[in-house]
This record gives sequence, C-alpha cells and structure tokens, in this order.
Amino acid sequence: MLEPKSFEEKCRFWAAHAAAKEREDITFRAYCKRHGLSLSSFCQWRRRLAKLPAVPASPTGSVDPPARLLPVTLIEESSTDSGLSVVTGTGQRIAVATGFDPATLKRLLAVLGAQP
Repeated sequence: MLEPKSFEEKCRFWAAHAAAKEREDITFRAYCKRHGLSLSSFCQWRRRLAKLPAVPASPTGSVDPPARLLPVTLIEESSTDSGLSVVTGTGQRIAVATGFDPATLKRLLAVLGAQP
C-alpha cells in the first residue's frame, strides 16, 4: 500500500482506519496487528482526529487512500482500432490496444504515478 503523503491524505487514511476499527469487535492492538499499523501511531492519530473537524472516511468504507479523479478529454480518431488512450495527470499519453493486459496497464500507471 502506498503511504499517504499530504496531511489531508494522512487524515483520511487514519479516519478510515478509525471508522473500520469501530465496525470490528476487536481490540485496538489486534486491529493494528491485522492491518500492519503501529498501535502508538493509531492512538496518536485518533486523538489528533478527535480535535479536528470531522474528516470523512472514504465513501466505500475502504481503508485505502482515496482515489484521485483526473479530467478526461475524449478525442475522435479515424482509426478502426477500438482501443483507447489514457492521458495521465502529467500529460503522458498511453495508447491501449484492444485485448490489452489489465495487470500490465495497472503496473504501468503505478510506475508513472510514482514519478515526480
């Protein structure tokens, strides 16, 4: 899992974990162990979040960092290929042919997203 970077991402990350913990009937220690979290960090963030205005967890209740939406521009091409093009937030364009391997595309997007 990618580490959240901004304060807002961290707040959402820990708020989602706090909400998920409340839905489970286990101790904080057991929850943290199950999710690979530091118990002291979890408790520190719960105290910190209690002092802040409400920070909504992800709408799905997921404890993953929130997805970012990027603008999409549709372009008409005269090609007979029924593939698609993906343009990243940094302007990189990826042509995806029909019958592409979704796992490869996911790895490629992860690598491109990790670049500065």
